[in-house]
Amino acid sequence: MHPLIMITSSEDGLLYGNGSYLGEIRQDAPVFRPIAPFGAIALQMHPFHPMALSCTVRAAFSGGKLVGESFKEGMGATAVSWPFGITEIHLNPQKIHTLSPVVKTISGAGKTFKYIKTPASACLETEFQGRISVHALPCGALEPVLAEGEGTLYVSGDSESGDRYALALTQTGEHMLLSVTGRKITFLPGSKIRVISPVGDLAGHEREDVYQLADTRFEKISSRISPNPDQDFRAVTPVECALMAAQAVIFHLEDDLASCLFPKFTLDEQTKQIIESAYSALPLRFTPPDGRSAIAVLKRITPVVSQAVPIYYRAEIESGEWKIIDMKA
Repeated sequence: MHPLIMITSSEDGLLYGNGSYLGEIRQDAPVFRPIAPFGAIALQMHPFHPMALSCTVRAAFSGGKLVGESFKEGMGATAVSWPFGITEIHLNPQKIHTLSPVVKTISGAGKTFKYIKTPASACLETEFQGRISVHALPCGALEPVLAEGEGTLYVSGDSESGDRYALALTQTGEHMLLSVTGRKITFLPGSKIRVISPVGDLAGHEREDVYQLADTRFEKISSRISPNPDQDFRAVTPVECALMAAQAVIFHLEDDLASCLFPKFTLDEQTKQIIESAYSALPLRFTPPDGRSAIAVLKRITPVVSQAVPIYYRAEIESGEWKIIDMKA
């Protein structure tokens, strides 16, 4: 199959490749283009949005596959090497904001900070002995509250997404010891912080991490995954069953994996190892040429480049539920 690139974008705009006009790109309409098996392509995108900046990315290919080292961070793009000779490049142009930042003074636990928020970022600023310290808050962080810990200063609040965030600082406010986000954050005795957050799988499992102050930094002392507290998910399609099985392998959930498999079927070690090395499972973007059913697991190549590995499967109804009867990488 001749190699192709599929270009997607978070903004509508005009697209150019190696200086030539490729056409209009929309959020709901990817652009497909054949590429040479060897060589590089430079993509430039001019968004229609008046506050979005143009972005330029360069990607080199060898044997029809993206060379991960050629695709740099900070270009405003990510890439996934899909099977069957297709590489997806997602453009995410940055936006500028003309609004003045919100600056507010907050106090607590004997300390005073400036809370500075723009549409794109938020931070805390404090001064100690003539030195200014600035601590970044998670994107969308709302105004925090301050509390005194055991030898530390806690900063916590809600974010626009509905999550919670927390920072642990030295008592002077100069240095950040820990920054976490999650669905629920609890400060425990003994300089411990418990963070509960979804792992992002179909079944809705949650991860509970506990951090404890040791010397001058927080260390993770425990981590466990628990079932979804709100519902018991059941796969209603074969692809959901396959995704649940792969996610159970990724997160080492043996009981959940067993519930997805036909009683007489077990995963072979090679397939299991390939899935375990991935960080996510998702539906395959393109139907395999031979028409077999497959999902994909994503393996990280660089911080902005991933490789999608196809996992083929067959499923049947057993006692009213879909079960995997075969699965191979």
